[in-house]
Amino acid sequence: GNCIHMVDTGIVQKLLELLDRHVEEGNVTVQHAALSALRNLAIPVVNKSKMLSAGVADVVLKFLQSEMPPVQFKLLGTLRMLIDTQAEAAEQLGTNGKLVERLVEWCEAKDHAGVMGESNRLLSALIRHSKSKEVVRTVIQKGGVKHLVTMATSEHMIMQNEALVALGLIAALDLVAAEKDFVGASLVPVLHKLLSDERSAPEIKYNSMILICAVMGSEPLHKEVQSLAFIDVVSKLRAHENKTVSHQASLTEQRLTAQS
Repeated sequence: GNCIHMVDTGIVQKLLELLDRHVEEGNVTVQHAALSALRNLAIPVVNKSKMLSAGVADVVLKFLQSEMPPVQFKLLGTLRMLIDTQAEAAEQLGTNGKLVERLVEWCEAKDHAGVMGESNRLLSALIRHSKSKEVVRTVIQKGGVKHLVTMATSEHMIMQNEALVALGLIAALDLVAAEKDFVGASLVPVLHKLLSDERSAPEIKYNSMILICAVMGSEPLHKEVQSLAFIDVVSKLRAHENKTVSHQASLTEQRLTAQS
């Protein structure tokens, strides 16, 4: 309620003016504080489109060159909150080559787990919320696919799931362009591991099977699926206590049998 009221009373404009004054060699504390505030204001759904119309994304993007991890972390979180459920904004940002390039770079920020995690999540969110072939192409061109495959092995279930949904969209929208990266990043062995692991949550198993079906249209990936004996793993899941998982296992098994 507070966040909605504050946006309605015009606080966003004041925060943007403040940020604008601190772009060049600005005060990091101010940058961090203003971006934190914008991120939180962007949480309520009704605020997102108002903030996008006010030009928040454009001002936030001015900080892409920042070398300060706390600022990078908040910048990523703000953009991720803004595009949640906002397809048009996700498509606009997801086809911004400079942004995607920087995200891919930050996905390798081993010294800063927070920045690394947020970059991966934003990369996945751009694909999930836009469902756009152009965004998928941009992510493939800038080398983002391998990071999403790595994200699918995260210890955080929510991140695993976000990665699998994004990878499923990549496979559905442009499997031909993604094929080489999928092979290079060992996508099929990763999916085999997720399906074989008893600790994997039901939604992880479900989305892994959806993805297996999606990559069957690619000859090299299809060969990998066959060589790893997926049918054995999948047929065991037919007896899974979760109805959605057991149903998907039956469908996946049919698909694998038909194409073996």
